[in-house]
Amino acid sequence: MSEGGGAPRRPRTSDHVSLRRLLDRRATEALVAEAATAQPQGTLALVETDGTAFVGGGDWLAPLTERLRRLLADGTDEAISVANGVRLHPLRVNSRVIGGLVVGDPASDAIVGLLRRSLITILAQAFDARELGRETLDRYREINVLYRLGETIGASLDAHEIPTLLLTEADRAIQADAAAVLIGPDRHPDVAASLGTSGIVEVMVEASRQIIDQVIATGQPRIVASPAIDSLLLGAVLCVPIRAQEKPLGAVILARREGQAVFSAGDEKLLLAIATEGGVAYDRALLHEERVQRERLDEELSIGRRIQLSLLPASSPTLPGWEFAAIYLAARQVGGDFYDFIELPEVPGTINLVIGDVTGKGVPAALLMASARAVLRASSAGGPAPSAVLERTNQHILRDGRARLFVTALYGTLELTSGQFVFASGGHDPPLWVRGADRRSRLLTTRSSILGAFSQVELEDREVTLAPGDTLVLYTDGVTEARDGRGRLFGERRLRAIVTEHAEQTAEGTAHAVLEAVRDFAGSVPPSDDLTLLVVKRQAHRS
Repeated sequence: MSEGGGAPRRPRTSDHVSLRRLLDRRATEALVAEAATAQPQGTLALVETDGTAFVGGGDWLAPLTERLRRLLADGTDEAISVANGVRLHPLRVNSRVIGGLVVGDPASDAIVGLLRRSLITILAQAFDARELGRETLDRYREINVLYRLGETIGASLDAHEIPTLLLTEADRAIQADAAAVLIGPDRHPDVAASLGTSGIVEVMVEASRQIIDQVIATGQPRIVASPAIDSLLLGAVLCVPIRAQEKPLGAVILARREGQAVFSAGDEKLLLAIATEGGVAYDRALLHEERVQRERLDEELSIGRRIQLSLLPASSPTLPGWEFAAIYLAARQVGGDFYDFIELPEVPGTINLVIGDVTGKGVPAALLMASARAVLRASSAGGPAPSAVLERTNQHILRDGRARLFVTALYGTLELTSGQFVFASGGHDPPLWVRGADRRSRLLTTRSSILGAFSQVELEDREVTLAPGDTLVLYTDGVTEARDGRGRLFGERRLRAIVTEHAEQTAEGTAHAVLEAVRDFAGSVPPSDDLTLLVVKRQAHRS
């Protein structure tokens, strides 16, 4: 920040956004390769706005670079013929063309369209994350301005500055040939600030180590003129402790050359007063820095929570004949649970329900949650069977082995007219189905495997039909594994009882009944895991 103060200026950065900045090359190559397998006779490539290849390409693409650059610069959304049998499909996100999908005939229009929509979806998510990251960075810069405060010992809140300020005050008050402030543990604290030539300061500190250690340990000042110091051309040293709230922080030591006056009791009293003020200020500065660090962490977590919540649905869908309700509560400010409602334009009359749980809690889990959600959404493109969506998700996670991401997830497709619900589970808790006709409840178990752990997972699609009045509950283990003060689990039995008891209520009413039951059960015991609940209810026919 400039000396004039004010808000920090944002550094100038290029506004150019490239595919290389937004997309993971290996994941994108895998996506394009997967699309290519469905139309092996065609050729696919992704190009930057300057016409150069990002994924795919080769001899057939290189001569078209300049032509592609000009076409992408025009900013059109429509597919464009580039050369015989080659077409360009611009990729536009937030009113900006970021690159293009180049297709060589023969190619399936359906496959190309699906690939283009998938890429635009992934790019939009990456673009939003990039913008949120820039906003977060600006917030950090603003917070850092608060750290640079103070000009004197009494006013300073900078612990690194206080030793120098203390020594400056001591030098003004007491004449000495060398001086040092030592901060640190009782034994051999480090020199935090010094006055005098480096040679004499080093000699003074090393020759006086025993004195310094004794002063810090006892909290009593000392004036010493010893033969050992005389032999090193030092006539006397004055050492006083730096303390705060009876806690030793370090020491101040002054030295005079041989032939100079020995330090007086007045010098000792004055230096002790300066050191005491310095100790109080240093301790206050440390407490301030700890408080600022906590505030900074709280602000970061608050920003992270806003970012995470922005990734979850803003509201539940409103669809004729159906009710949906969702509750998400992180054990900390941010968490690893997620849920989603996905409506695919290529599969009208259906809605896809997603609930998942990333291993861990807090910030690491939240970061992995965002990644898992994006991968699962990308895997759902085209409307494949739920087991295929989870299989794709598992392969994407495994390809990015650096994240060490493990996820349980349940993905299901609900046909709105018939009530048919087809789902697959990747190691997730089984859904709870309560029939409206007879209030009987069932846990819908199925063969499943956790995602991100194994290259081969055993998944299967299971199908049930929700009749009018039926209720379906999807949940994470933060519900069933909530504990009371005696360590007992809330469990599936209590969940079934609560949902059955409130099955005639709205989806929202059922969801809040479960939440209140969990809270009443846990009492004052803080949650140990994130809690997510998704309730689907098919409305009963009105007589």
